[in-house]
Amino acid sequence: MVDNIRYYNFDIELIKKSVAAAILISFGVCINLTIGGITGAILFSFGLLGVCALKLNLFTGKAGYIFDSKENKKEILPIIITNLIAGWVFGAILSGFNPALIAIAAAKVTILTPSMSLFFGAFFCGMIMYLAVEMYKRNKSCLGIIFGIPLFILCGFYHTVAIVIMAGMAFVILNPFVLLICTFGNIMGSLFIKYLCG
Repeated sequence: MVDNIRYYNFDIELIKKSVAAAILISFGVCINLTIGGITGAILFSFGLLGVCALKLNLFTGKAGYIFDSKENKKEILPIIITNLIAGWVFGAILSGFNPALIAIAAAKVTILTPSMSLFFGAFFCGMIMYLAVEMYKRNKSCLGIIFGIPLFILCGFYHTVAIVIMAGMAFVILNPFVLLICTFGNIMGSLFIKYLCG
């Protein structure tokens, strides 16, 4: 058991960059829930733009690259754990600053149940996240992010970190099966579109 834990890279720099990524996505969730619509969805893009520009660790941005190297495999679990814990905490802090977010976030997360629609919503989100990050890497263009983030939001797809941030805002603990299905869906969607794109 201890050897399995030691396999993963719980380096302090990796943890710091994973916390920072969760904070940026928290800001995106906050503005999207506050004003909603196309404007809120577009402003959410600030989160992933910051993650990519500052080379932070957001698991949905890293999921498609898990098998690219041994180091990536060692980092993915610590990134997921840190993103989710930090996301929940900062979600709770933001709702303390703006109590109106509590009811809005609760309405979105309390209806989530383990289902195929949850999986496919997360799967499609994973595809978009991979494409947005890959376009940024290949072309040094922000357009994939600026269009991709509103796309997944307005389609109603499920981003695990964003969902956990909303759970923090609502002061609720997600059903663990919802969390697992959403996480698995994000990862599988990223890997699937990476395979197709080559």
